[in-house]
Amino acid sequence: MKEPFEIYVNRINDILEHVIAPEIESDYIRGQVFAVIELLSQLQGRIEHRHDFIVQDIESGRETIRMLISALSTAGVPVPADICGAAQPLNFLEMTGLQLRDERERIERTLSKALDIVHERRSEISDPEAIERAALEQIQQGIFRDLMLFRPQRFERISRSKRKGDSA
Repeated sequence: MKEPFEIYVNRINDILEHVIAPEIESDYIRGQVFAVIELLSQLQGRIEHRHDFIVQDIESGRETIRMLISALSTAGVPVPADICGAAQPLNFLEMTGLQLRDERERIERTLSKALDIVHERRSEISDPEAIERAALEQIQQGIFRDLMLFRPQRFERISRSKRKGDSA
């Protein structure tokens, strides 16, 4: 779900350069588009992922994995070692930003694998709906946190045309 910022910037820049800029007749405005492309390119290496959010994602994922391990174990379903290993404590202070992002990806893959096992063996688990609901609620917390970081959209400015002859 989470792609690196650089991929988003590259996609935006590609659209600006190859789709939008060729359609602009004014040299001045086209130059402004290329200035935006350059600004976004310069920002790529300067944007940092929030350390505290990555740690929250890892901890939330580990908590959910522990809950799933408990549900599977109680039902007598064998739990693979990699899933059990993902629930082990970590020392976040010793991890670099790249290591944290890699760990978050590992936790997300492991959580997905554990949810697949719950789904496959749901007939053996008492109240699998409650387990799945609890897992989804924890996942949603991170999504809602991330959505709250977005500023309010200004759709009235996006959808309004300033060209002569266009209706507003």
